[in-house]
Amino acid sequence: MNADDAPPRPPQIMGLTRRERQVLAQIMDGKSNREAGEDLGISPRTIEVHRARIMKKLGAHNTVQLVKSALALQLQEPSAPRWRDG
Repeated sequence: MNADDAPPRPPQIMGLTRRERQVLAQIMDGKSNREAGEDLGISPRTIEVHRARIMKKLGAHNTVQLVKSALALQLQEPSAPRWRDG
């Protein structure tokens, strides 16, 4: 799928930087700040800063609200489905 075939993203996603979308995908995968930082090559504190900015942009007051908003907006980057065998 190329960029022209991708479904349009909700307006809220357009306000997130590429790195914020990467951090959001890590959060949606249940990664800790340390794990996300290791995966992205940045410090856990930087993950915290990105998380705070994402939460502000999406109007979430805690991680649960952030995840619910992201799911509702389908912001999570595509990853291998966990419910399929093989």
